[in-house]
Amino acid sequence: MPIKASAWAFLFAVVTILIGQAWSAYVGPVWLKLPILCAGLSALICGLILLVARPSNPLSIYLVIFGVVWYIGILQAIPIEVVYAIGFVFFHTNVIVLAHLALSLPTGRLRGRVEVALFATMYLTFPGIQLLRYLGVRDHIDRQHFGQVTAYSTVWARVGTYTAAPLILIALVLIVRHWRASSSAQRRAYRIFWYAAAGVGVVALVAVAAEFTDRDLPQQLALLGYVVAVTVAPVGVLYGSLAERNGLRDVVELLAAGRDDDLSRMIAVAVGDPGLRLYERAGDRWLDDRGVPVAVHVGPGDWSTLITGPQGSLALMVHDRALAAQPSTVRVCAGLVVTLIARRTAEREREALRRATDIRMVQEQLAERERVQLRLHDQAHHEIRAMNNLVERLRTGPARDAPATLDALAGLVERHAAHLRAFIAEAYPSVLRTEGLLTAVKQLLLTMPLDCRVDIPHRVTWDPDLQAVIYFTISEALANTDRYAHASVVTVKGWQDGGVIIVEIVDNGVGGAAESGTGLGLSRARMRAEMLRGTFQVDSPPGWGTRLRLTLPDVKLPRLTPAEPEEAE
Repeated sequence: MPIKASAWAFLFAVVTILIGQAWSAYVGPVWLKLPILCAGLSALICGLILLVARPSNPLSIYLVIFGVVWYIGILQAIPIEVVYAIGFVFFHTNVIVLAHLALSLPTGRLRGRVEVALFATMYLTFPGIQLLRYLGVRDHIDRQHFGQVTAYSTVWARVGTYTAAPLILIALVLIVRHWRASSSAQRRAYRIFWYAAAGVGVVALVAVAAEFTDRDLPQQLALLGYVVAVTVAPVGVLYGSLAERNGLRDVVELLAAGRDDDLSRMIAVAVGDPGLRLYERAGDRWLDDRGVPVAVHVGPGDWSTLITGPQGSLALMVHDRALAAQPSTVRVCAGLVVTLIARRTAEREREALRRATDIRMVQEQLAERERVQLRLHDQAHHEIRAMNNLVERLRTGPARDAPATLDALAGLVERHAAHLRAFIAEAYPSVLRTEGLLTAVKQLLLTMPLDCRVDIPHRVTWDPDLQAVIYFTISEALANTDRYAHASVVTVKGWQDGGVIIVEIVDNGVGGAAESGTGLGLSRARMRAEMLRGTFQVDSPPGWGTRLRLTLPDVKLPRLTPAEPEEAE
């Protein structure tokens, strides 16, 4: 970076010295001399700005070259033979660079072999003929009045005119074709340059007309018009290069803000191609922006760009052929499409996960209802029928059997009440609300036919609903351990690490537990944890026991207003 800064500083210092020397050496009207000597600064300054803002854009190099060759032409105002000769030979080179710049918009590269051959011929022919002119007129030159119609000339001047005219005409035809092939957005972006280029064309016609006069003023006016045009042209290139992606930048900002409902239209407006269309790949079909399967149509004036990713083809962008000449713009559009598809794919996956979760929750609710129904049927229903039979026996049986029947009925009622208390405690133990998590877990472990060990802080400040989530996770884990693990020891530990609550249930059973296995308890535990922004991990290698790890953020959950109990009728 310091080397580049030094090079630029040296270049501008040389230009400043050259302007000062040429100002005192060149004899001419101030209104013409000042624009001529300062015109190249426009190209140099615009080239420097573009080089900083768009380092990969070759147009900045063309602008700098144009500014340099402009001041090389000014060298013939310096009364030093060698310096004058260099300026004389390369005096018309700036015209070639300007035409080259016009045909290389917006990428900075020529498109075809005809253009390359044309400019190779011009870069060789113009200085070559000028060199032959210099060798013929160097003894007759009035260095104070170069370019005037009264200046001494040789046959090489006519040769140069007749050679340059068809080459310039071909260049003008190619430039017009290039302009017509450009997209409307590109024309708008570089309109200042194109206006300046049109001004150069008008000046060229005036200059041709001035050849048929013997007065200096028409040529001076033509030269002034040319100078004004070439001063404005670099500004147009700079403006167009910086503004070319403004529309796409707006699309990027809208995409970052989540507004991607009509990306095709936004990109079409940004690049000035109203016919631009996007198709997303879905298996063997193409979908439009609405996700509707459609048939892809590529017209005779269209160009198709296949957008691929690691998984193969992602989308197809059908656009104007002119856009294909702007590879950087196409790459930006492709990047936007890839970003959009990635976002939509993630949204579809999240939606599928939400649907799967909702279905799973419904299935679990149905399974829980079925479990409650079976338990009530297997225990409460049979016990109530048994009590009903005993009551019927008391009503119709002999009196001597009444004491035994009453004893049996009392035992059955007591057993039914114990089952009902256990069922209520399993649904939501009151001790959890009144005495806390540790006591509730200890009472739960008393029902387990295992060697159970618990290590939970006696007094915790965790949210009551979080304690309930922890309790039911432990309950469901112990139920799985009792049924499937064939374990002899189970350990329950709970602690807090910063703002995270951690609970582990470890057994020495056979392992191999999985959420997709028997029962729905583990998957329920995971869903509860994820709903609370926590995690639930199952580590259960076969033959090595099972470790369940629950993590929850230590936060206060919003309280729900309890429903009023309904009055019995």
